[in-house]
Amino acid sequence: MTAFVQVFGSETDPRTFDAEFEDSFFGEYPSVRAALDEHIDGLGWRTTLTQFRQEQGIADHDLRWNYESIEIQFREIFDIVHHADRVYVFHK
Repeated sequence: MTAFVQVFGSETDPRTFDAEFEDSFFGEYPSVRAALDEHIDGLGWRTTLTQFRQEQGIADHDLRWNYESIEIQFREIFDIVHHADRVYVFHK
């Protein structure tokens, strides 16, 4: 909840706090990288890329995720809060 208040402020109406939290909360992670990995999986990119590599005979090490670029896009959609050695992600 502390991370939520950092993003949305203490002016959140106490009557709607729980609903607003549930609407905006995306997840809690040990790192931003872990959040990005879950996002990649959720979009189906990892599965699609694996199928593509297998169909085309491309070795795993020949294609890599550009995490820097993915994080830029991710931050356009989500707010990221670092709190107590955890990463909390909220929809903007």
